[in-house]
Amino acid sequence: MTCQARPGRTSCTTWVNTHDDVIQLVLAGNRIAVLLADGTARVKEGALSAGWNDLGSQITQVALAGDRIAVLSAGGALRLSQGPMEQSSFVDGPDHVVQVVMDSGVIS
Repeated sequence: MTCQARPGRTSCTTWVNTHDDVIQLVLAGNRIAVLLADGTARVKEGALSAGWNDLGSQITQVALAGDRIAVLSAGGALRLSQGPMEQSSFVDGPDHVVQVVMDSGVIS
């Protein structure tokens, strides 16, 4: 725990270790996605103590925006998901994608 004292107030922040070996971290709303050094991608929704949902292996990039998730595989295949984690499923996007950029839910 880290605390800072200021005149009249004290603020404390508790840091939570959510994962090791992370090479990419993406935050959007109440979602956290990580891409691990071994190519595994995971996402969690809600509290920091929520469980991780696996997004796949051999992943090179993860993107989040609103309730959308984009996962790019090492072979250039794009998979997309929209909606609450417990109700969403992935659909295949185009192949031969090099990079994914999502802003306000728009995928380009």
